[in-house]
Amino acid sequence: MNLPPSLSEVTCFMQCQQQWYWRYMRRIQRPLRPEPMERGSLMHHGLALYYMMQPHDVITACEAMYTAGNIDWLHYAELTGRAGVTEVAADDEEAKRFQQMLTQCERMLKLYDGCYAGEELNVVAVEKEFTSPLHRIVDMITRDENGLVWAWEHKTSSRMPDLSAITATMEPALTCLACGADGIIYNVITTDPIKFARHDFTISQEQKDYAHSWYRTVCSRINESLDVCLQFEDADAGAGGWFTPVHNRNCNWCEYLKLCNLLSSGRDTEEAMARLYIPKQRRDRDREVDTDG
Repeated sequence: MNLPPSLSEVTCFMQCQQQWYWRYMRRIQRPLRPEPMERGSLMHHGLALYYMMQPHDVITACEAMYTAGNIDWLHYAELTGRAGVTEVAADDEEAKRFQQMLTQCERMLKLYDGCYAGEELNVVAVEKEFTSPLHRIVDMITRDENGLVWAWEHKTSSRMPDLSAITATMEPALTCLACGADGIIYNVITTDPIKFARHDFTISQEQKDYAHSWYRTVCSRINESLDVCLQFEDADAGAGGWFTPVHNRNCNWCEYLKLCNLLSSGRDTEEAMARLYIPKQRRDRDREVDTDG
């Protein structure tokens, strides 16, 4: 099934077209996420299971989170030539760091359970995927006593994120557009120190309509770039050099690749990528994109 561009993809495209090319056109991803992203992924998984269970069972959620962590570690161990490693607590510094991160996530989830003990939420859906008018997976959806529908976004960070910067983007409106919510709740967990906070923002229909128009415009630009990429690669790319989309010099993702000597010019880039990165299936030419409303 061909899906319309996700919120992550359109955001990536607007930030740096070169990053978009490698991530979404060539399907190249890092084998190991930075630690904050890994911690956030584990907490995200734990919270999803926590809210799926009625009544909430924090012990079971923590066990499942540990299982997910072990799977992530084994995947990384295989990529880095540690095929014999079978436990997260392997005797090396990276494994110890990962184990400490898992332990911290377990502690945070248990403290979260204690903080919101007795809370009664009308949970409509958890990890719900939407494919129209855009592709978006929403962490959780609830309905309050007034009948308002809220989209939840779990955010784990070392300190309180700048929510004013987030709400100034199209993210809240597009998330609510995707799931038909009346507003968005940012469920924030900070790690140093461990604190919990929730911030809610109502989204008007006017905001959703404007975000939808912006989304369709970006989708059109993505499709144009996609056609250029495919036409270039269908020609003799080896003879003509390598296609280079517009690069944002402030893009940390691309700068990381440069540090790994993976963004060199020419066809040898593919060989270099193969050493540290896992190429996914190449993007299909045909995309279902809502450009007409």
